[in-house]
Amino acid sequence: MDPELVRTHLREAPFETLGDTLAGAVLRLWHSPVGEGLAATFRTVLADDRGEVISDFLLSAAHPVLLERLRDREPAITDPDAERRIALTVTQLIGAVVGRRFLRIPALTALAVEELAEAIGPTLQRHLEGRTD
Repeated sequence: MDPELVRTHLREAPFETLGDTLAGAVLRLWHSPVGEGLAATFRTVLADDRGEVISDFLLSAAHPVLLERLRDREPAITDPDAERRIALTVTQLIGAVVGRRFLRIPALTALAVEELAEAIGPTLQRHLEGRTD
């Protein structure tokens, strides 16, 4: 999977919609033709106790653009704060993917991809903005 597919969406979206944009781009990707390959890789890497490969990949897909967008919006943001926001955002998204794709939680699988993206997008946005409300 080319991480640029996700990055392009993140570069073009207004900051205020990054959470929704990220959720939609990643969830659609998992339910596209490359989704089966991603799922197989995910299972293999976890079975081999190499989970860092997945986190490295997922972070690399979005991290550079999210960091750039955060710094553009908040020039005084510290590296630890930006890294914390990105990590919270990405792990929230990973949880939705795992819950839907691997654990097959009925309430998540019952939703259309766009409905799930709309449901978690505001939470991703809250993390990106550093809000604790």
